[in-house]
Amino acid sequence: MGRKRLPKFQQLENFVPKVCRVPVVADRRQQNRRIPDTGFNEIFPQVPADDHNDGRNGDGSLSDIEGESDLMLEREELNVAEDYEDDDDIYMAPFADDSEGEDVEDYYRNNDADPGWVEDSLADKILHLSDPGLVTLASSIIGRDSQTDLRLRLLTVAATVKKEVEDIFEYAIRLFKDVRICSQCGEKLVDKSICCAPVGTFVQSPLVDQLTHFVNKNIDEILEVRKLLRDGKLPNHTLSSEFFKSCLEHDDHDLNISLVLSVDGVCPHGHSNQHLWPMTAMSVDLKLGHFSIATNLLLFGVYKGPCNPNTKVFNTIINEVMPVLERFKLNIRGRNVIFRVVTAVADQPAKRALFGLKSVNSAFSCFYCICGDTLHKCSAPSREVFRGIIQTPQDARYGLFGFIDGVFPVILRWILPWQVLLDIFHDLNEGFCVTVIKESFPKPRFKPKSDIFTCTKQLFDQFAQKIHLPTEYQNVQGVRNGTSKLDYFRICFFLNAIYDKSFKCTARLVIVCFGMISNYLLTDCEHDGDMIAELCQMMQELFQNNYEQYIVSKLHELLFHLPHCILLFGNPALVSTSGFETLYRYLLSDFHASITKNFVRIASSRFVVNIFMREEVRIRSEADCLSDTLKGLLKEKPAWKNRTINSFDVIDRNIVDGIDVVIGSDVKYFSSITFTYSTLKSHKYNSKNGSFRNGIVFYQKDVMKVGRFVLAATQSDDHYIVVEPLSEKLRSQHFENLKKEIDEIADIGLRQNARKMLKQLKGYRGIVEGKWSGGRDLVEVEEILGIGCYFKSDEDIICLQLNGVPVHK
Repeated sequence: MGRKRLPKFQQLENFVPKVCRVPVVADRRQQNRRIPDTGFNEIFPQVPADDHNDGRNGDGSLSDIEGESDLMLEREELNVAEDYEDDDDIYMAPFADDSEGEDVEDYYRNNDADPGWVEDSLADKILHLSDPGLVTLASSIIGRDSQTDLRLRLLTVAATVKKEVEDIFEYAIRLFKDVRICSQCGEKLVDKSICCAPVGTFVQSPLVDQLTHFVNKNIDEILEVRKLLRDGKLPNHTLSSEFFKSCLEHDDHDLNISLVLSVDGVCPHGHSNQHLWPMTAMSVDLKLGHFSIATNLLLFGVYKGPCNPNTKVFNTIINEVMPVLERFKLNIRGRNVIFRVVTAVADQPAKRALFGLKSVNSAFSCFYCICGDTLHKCSAPSREVFRGIIQTPQDARYGLFGFIDGVFPVILRWILPWQVLLDIFHDLNEGFCVTVIKESFPKPRFKPKSDIFTCTKQLFDQFAQKIHLPTEYQNVQGVRNGTSKLDYFRICFFLNAIYDKSFKCTARLVIVCFGMISNYLLTDCEHDGDMIAELCQMMQELFQNNYEQYIVSKLHELLFHLPHCILLFGNPALVSTSGFETLYRYLLSDFHASITKNFVRIASSRFVVNIFMREEVRIRSEADCLSDTLKGLLKEKPAWKNRTINSFDVIDRNIVDGIDVVIGSDVKYFSSITFTYSTLKSHKYNSKNGSFRNGIVFYQKDVMKVGRFVLAATQSDDHYIVVEPLSEKLRSQHFENLKKEIDEIADIGLRQNARKMLKQLKGYRGIVEGKWSGGRDLVEVEEILGIGCYFKSDEDIICLQLNGVPVHK
């Protein structure tokens, strides 16, 4: 076979490389073959843009328009070799059609290569495990066994089981590939060569295996969501948002799966001299609440290095990962499944390193606008409008408008800065909420930025003790981590600002506004009009005119860019960094890095094995006849089956009274029930529960209602709860004491803003005042909106909804 030279880089404008496409079958009982590593990782295909796709190619990358290729396709930017030595001819022909292409074994046979590398996929190997082998594998994963622990565990099982479990772990570890990268210049190194700085390693995961497994596992759910979207039955789904809706425009023939990319730095236990940066992705094509389940996330790989990765390092990593993702093509049910990274979410250090933007305190460093301020940022023209898709790559190349000079961020070929999701939880629970908490109860040497949040802690604590919180929220006052800080603010501070006088008028106005914003993001409850935009506009004016020292980068993003982010992406809490952090906690927990050899490979391989193993357990659990071994595993891990609702503590139906609704004669009653959002416990029939702190529930009938849980009822596969509804006061009569105090404010401007805030508060359905009615409502579990907390005022019961958006925090 004669060697062929690639065309000069300047001639690549209309050149589309042929991807070696692998016909991956959808039946999980057949062999799933992996795409070969073609070595063409540095070249990204360029596809001409349509006139109606907003300047994006079919693969989600930026189109080659108005000279953009001169900026984004330089040899030094993408590390493309001028000469390509290995079997170049397979890349020289452009796409002819959408046929499946050449089989992997045939391709290697025709090119005098050894096809022996083509093995069963990891899913197939786990498929053929015996039940004892599967349970042994599961117990090792659950126990976070080190290699020594694993060897000791396998000493207690039969030789055949030991052999098949060892084969699984050894094979999984071999699937990962080490990519050595210079931590300073980002050069990809071969073998043990050295460079200008200490070398880091990107441990690349078997992405094709994960993608194939993801589709086979979730295809029914993906198609169901697509159908409901077409019928207009999922108005609050992320795919219904303006940005993601555009990703489905060409979904007639190909099934386009939209991915949200995330990178983050984590610190493993016992590993002080190494920095770990997992790169992961989340699909938004599933049902709400399934996005961030750990077994639905995709692990691209983990970078381990002597220092935090810079933009050059991330460029090399992106060049390794994206070609694999773009070459992947799975034909299932007559449609080609294609994965595309369309947006990203990360905390400030990670996303700035990825996109090559300067630090948060630099001029023009905001992702969303061209703000020339440094420490305290105010309003500025939109980056999308002011620079756009043409000039932004130029800015990145020449180090203008906030970009670091001297390095072009490759990620811009897929995602532009204003298309990055706002990191809502870091902006709240590590930003403004923490500021309010610290300034309300300052430590001796702490200097507040102003006296606006001055508060008497003793009076505040007395009020907080009146709030009856569900069990999972009872430790919020401990303020141990970001989640508890946010919960502490949006529950205790929010209710205090409405019903108590611990804070000054201005502070109460600010706290109520941010309390509504944060609670809305986590509950998605009803509200009047464009509540978020109006509240943010009100806070912009207040802070810019009086408290500009508070508008640092995190608060700037909230006040000036949250409304547009919600308009573009829907509720950003659904695809926040907190969902990825559940994966990182699982990935690294209980591993001691300093005593675990090949720590990153072992921890990562265990995560991938866990995904495949869990799905195999679920499939076998649906069989009519289960082995005793598998029954024992499912008894310990009932959540591994498909059931998401569990009822406990049976009630004798003879003692059930006051139930006016009749379900049927074959009904079973329970005093507690566990479902998506929490566990409800009856204050009436559960002897272990003296109050109804675990029983406040918000639900939707003809209108939204609040009730306290009485009992659960099941009939066949249907689940219900019986509640005592709250007799709600008229919304116009809510917050009467707060209204009186607002009317007495002397400052005219502050009084006008406070009245605007009160109007929004009365339209916000996440907080309700009333009295218990004594009646009964029968509620289907699907009608539950979330759980809540309550406290008693002199005359009423006040209930606050706490959750409702399926977010892993």
